Formats: sequence, structure tokens, C-alpha cells
Amino acid sequence: MNFYHRFIPNLASILRPLYQVIKTSKPRQALNWTNEMTQSFYSSKQALAEATMLVHPCTDYPFALTCDASDVAIGAVLEQYAHGRWEPLTFFSRQLRKPEIKYSTFDRELLGVHLATRHFRYMLEGRQFTIYTDLKPKCFVLV
Repeated sequence: MNFYHRFIPNLASILRPLYQVIKTSKPRQALNWTNEMTQSFYSSKQALAEATMLVHPCTDYPFALTCDASDVAIGAVLEQYAHGRWEPLTFFSRQLRKPEIKYSTFDRELLGVHLATRHFRYMLEGRQFTIYTDLKPKCFVLV
């Protein structure tokens, strides 16, 4: 799944139960498999099967970075506006670390914008792009 994470929105949230058990387990120790882990496994398979069709970037079209954060993960999609609609170029998501979970909603959202911008910098450097977010106060920080 690691290779395909950029094609699947919110993959970090979907795989969270599996990541947690792997992080806390010891090598060669049997896992205590739960229904939540089974659901996570099947949800990730379904997400992979329904992966969004991505397009190749074109410098003639405007770019936008749409970011969001939850209590446990951050995610973003880099898009271009072509043919009268937004087309996804690639996705980014990651689980929040323990200290980051304690951040306020504002700070988690801002962290998401920062990490997504760094992650996609190879496509964003030297060009204008718009950042879309669902947290109104953050707009004034980014101006």
C-alpha cells in the first residue's frame, strides 16, 4: 500500500488501526487481530480497487492544493483546473504523531498545509497556486 498511498485519498486514516498494532507489536509475536483491523484491511483493499484516476500535470492549467485535517490524520490533494473541472494530480496523507494529536484544530490544519506544500514542492516551486481549506481563520494566516 505504501507505493499507492499517493493515489488513495485519506489512506492514513483508513490504515490507522493496522499501523497502530504494528507499531506496538514485537517481532515474531502473534497479533491480537480485531474486527477494527479486519475492517481497515478490507477498506484499504476497496480503496485501492476504486483508486482515483489521476492526470498528468500541464503547466497551462492553474493548480490548487486542497488540505484538511482530522483528529488523527492530515490529507491533501494537488489538482489542476482543466476542461471545466478540477482533476486530481496526486494525494498526500499521513497519521498525526502523538504530540501533533494534541494540537488545536487550527494548528493541525496549518500543519497539514505546511506538510502538503513541502511534500509537493517539486510541483509547486516557481508557480502560482491556490490553497483551499475549510478553516476560515487559517486563510488570514496564509495571506
